[in-house]
Amino acid sequence: MELKDFIKQALLDVVNGVEEANKEKDRFRLTSHVHANGESGQKVDFDISVMINESSENDYKGGIKVALVSLGGGKKESESNQNIHKIKFEVFIKEK
Repeated sequence: MELKDFIKQALLDVVNGVEEANKEKDRFRLTSHVHANGESGQKVDFDISVMINESSENDYKGGIKVALVSLGGGKKESESNQNIHKIKFEVFIKEK
């Protein structure tokens, strides 16, 4: 999954989840904050770890991908190098 798709889906899931919960029980709100330009809304913090895996058996292709990690049996010989980078940022969700 591309990182941009993960971020997009996470933001949509937060907003849609609150809206759906509100349909069942009218008790939930995104906490209101005021943006620098005066708009009201909610701040969402992202703190993402990105692991770059360079392997002798894989071709490197551009872009940052979000991968699900699976642990399981089986052995495979390959030479690899892993680098972990952190990305931290905020996104402001404007109220309707």
